[in-house]
Amino acid sequence: MSTKEISALLVDDEPDVRLLLRKMIEAENDGLVVAGEAADGHEALDAMDRLNPSVIVIDERMPAMSGMEAAAIIIARRPGQPIVLCTAHLDDDLRQRATAIGIAECVAKREMATIPLLLKDLARTA
Repeated sequence: MSTKEISALLVDDEPDVRLLLRKMIEAENDGLVVAGEAADGHEALDAMDRLNPSVIVIDERMPAMSGMEAAAIIIARRPGQPIVLCTAHLDDDLRQRATAIGIAECVAKREMATIPLLLKDLARTA
């Protein structure tokens, strides 16, 4: 077991995706915990302020505020905050735009199983 707890904020408008991410993170059982969840970008901003997560996993396509919009605000408020953009529609253009605003990593939803290890790596380097 890791000595430092790594807390993740999960942001996705689909409850089943948040549940799947939570289960994968909890199954890793190596210092990873889910600090909280949010269903959209506005909730993510509130949760970030309340929970102070080590890392944030955020979907791109959500109602009201996209993941990219929320991530830009988060990074402006907390420069260096590790964020993973997890989306079903990942392409080179989105990856380039995400990198340009400071998102640490982009993951296609079909590759979500890589997220627990990715979160630990990001928290270590933050």
